[in-house]
Amino acid sequence: MTRIGLTILLIAVALLFTAGCVSEQPATPPVTPAPPESLHMFDGTNDGGTYTFEPGEHIEITLVENPTTGYSWNMTVPAGLILVSDEFIAPDTGLAGAPGTHVWLFEAATPGTYTVKGTYIRPWETDAEPAWTFSMTIIVEGDAAPLQTPQVVEVDETHDGGGIGIEPGMMIRITLVENPTTGYSWNMTVPAGLTLVSDEFIAPDTGLMGAPGTHVWNIGATTPGTYTVKGNYIRLWETDAEPAETFTLEVMVR
Repeated sequence: MTRIGLTILLIAVALLFTAGCVSEQPATPPVTPAPPESLHMFDGTNDGGTYTFEPGEHIEITLVENPTTGYSWNMTVPAGLILVSDEFIAPDTGLAGAPGTHVWLFEAATPGTYTVKGTYIRPWETDAEPAWTFSMTIIVEGDAAPLQTPQVVEVDETHDGGGIGIEPGMMIRITLVENPTTGYSWNMTVPAGLTLVSDEFIAPDTGLMGAPGTHVWNIGATTPGTYTVKGNYIRLWETDAEPAETFTLEVMVR
């Protein structure tokens, strides 16, 4: 092959390589879910305050929590507000005993005046005063409408791995045994399409030290579809440990 022919061949190869590089599209960056519109954020400095919202607005409350001490927040959510999520966030540190944060997200639903109340307690110390308290009055503007009591389907550990079918507007009440004296608690995941209405630990009706109580979730059926509710029984600070127990329930909203 002549020198001129070799030069032409090299140029052609270079052009093809360049074209291939240009045509290769960069990887699409992951999409970060957008926060709810009209999100209002509060923390411990808002204790005792009163705030006004429109129906459909979202309220986020963040409080310091350290489950390694045995203490956790027990938050009471009145009807008229929707509990969208309830999550403990572990500290971003390797230090043993470092506190994390507990975050609740509510939606202002039915017009009216409501008080969200929290107590920072060891759940098994039923007669002890809370170490801290938190309260916030929420006014949802508009004409108050009467609340309708939904039909409730009761679910417990015998339904683990099974499924139920319900109609929109009905409610599922999941009740599981929980014993915070061991450090373990249930972390329940409720998918979009279902609504977490309330999330509450109920202490045992006994004076026996170390007796287990129950954890109750009320979940509303809103959008037709098939969803899986999942629970892990864990120590919140053991981020890499396997759960001691699990719970799953397939929910078909017809």
